[in-house]
Amino acid sequence: MRVLSLTHNFPRFEEDYVGSFVLNQYRGFPSDFEVDVICPQAVDVPKSDEFYGIKVKRIKYWFESGQDFFYGSLTYKIKNPINMLKLFSYIISCFIYCKKHIKEYDVIHAHWWLPNGIIAWLLNSVSGKPYVITSHGTDVSIVRKYKFLKPFAQKILEKAAYTNVVSTFVEGIVDETLDLNNVYRRSMPFNSELFKYKPVEQENKIIGFGRLVKRKGFEYLVQGYREIYDKFGVPLEIYGEGPEKENLIRTAKEYNVEDAVRFMGRIEKNKDVPDVIRKARLFVLPSIVDQRLEVEGLGLVLLEAMACGVPIISTNSQGITDVITHDVNGYLVPQKDSRALTEAIEMLLNSPEKRKKYIEEGFKTVEKFSIPTVGREFAELLKKAAGESSQE
Repeated sequence: MRVLSLTHNFPRFEEDYVGSFVLNQYRGFPSDFEVDVICPQAVDVPKSDEFYGIKVKRIKYWFESGQDFFYGSLTYKIKNPINMLKLFSYIISCFIYCKKHIKEYDVIHAHWWLPNGIIAWLLNSVSGKPYVITSHGTDVSIVRKYKFLKPFAQKILEKAAYTNVVSTFVEGIVDETLDLNNVYRRSMPFNSELFKYKPVEQENKIIGFGRLVKRKGFEYLVQGYREIYDKFGVPLEIYGEGPEKENLIRTAKEYNVEDAVRFMGRIEKNKDVPDVIRKARLFVLPSIVDQRLEVEGLGLVLLEAMACGVPIISTNSQGITDVITHDVNGYLVPQKDSRALTEAIEMLLNSPEKRKKYIEEGFKTVEKFSIPTVGREFAELLKKAAGESSQE
């Protein structure tokens, strides 16, 4: 079976962490599947590539030096008129390219209804090829915020053979916002081949990991960290880059934790991430629903930390609760609550028994989100979508 995959978030090179969850999903497909990925061109990246037998075609949509729109948080960029032009230019350019080749494929898989679901819908309109859309959360959250998008999202998603959601939280947003009867829930996989337990010499540190955007909630972790550092002498290392970095640095100064909180920047190569995680005493992801309604659709980084054998603290909101059961395989606190985060960190640092329990239960959890498990299940959904279409 041949699958045409449409995504604006895909690794630019083999060790790229960005969009790696999309690549990992296809890596788990059975051998009788052939997947071609179509995604936007990026600066200084080959126009064609191949990862693990998956062919990649990158579509030019702007002047060479200006093809930087799709790598980063789109909701932070979308208000810029030039970026809006880039978005529409990509939709048109991608559609024109795919239209020439659509007869070669059995089914289309689009990640996010905007922009890739639009392209899938257009291709279906001219070819009749069935499509499945995976919603990762933010794409349906913006429909709640920008009501004028609702009729477009409704039309595109209801025409899909299936609307796949990555967590019960995202499923809830879809149910509240749209009227669909084709919703299916299957999470994305984490890289179960790369992120696994290995005994290492632990370092005296707590880490946070992710893009430095509002929805990660790192400001609430920073605000309460003085007490942890004074009691335990354990520094906090935050890995990642993003538009909130300067605000977080200012927050660290304001709360007098510059000596305790270190901003480590982005880890460029995916293969280097597991060792950083394994050495930590705790992993903290204090995610929130921000004012832009951006959400943590699932929180794959939590699975990566679990697989590496590191105890986790996070918030009891969004897709995180599909991964963490409170006080079973991790500890959950209310979002935007610095005091609760501080108390949870102190409790776990003082409780080797709980840390051991969370690690052991975490190993059981990650099995459900492995590359082979998720890939096999999602391949069956695409096969079903293609089969149902051929019988119509």
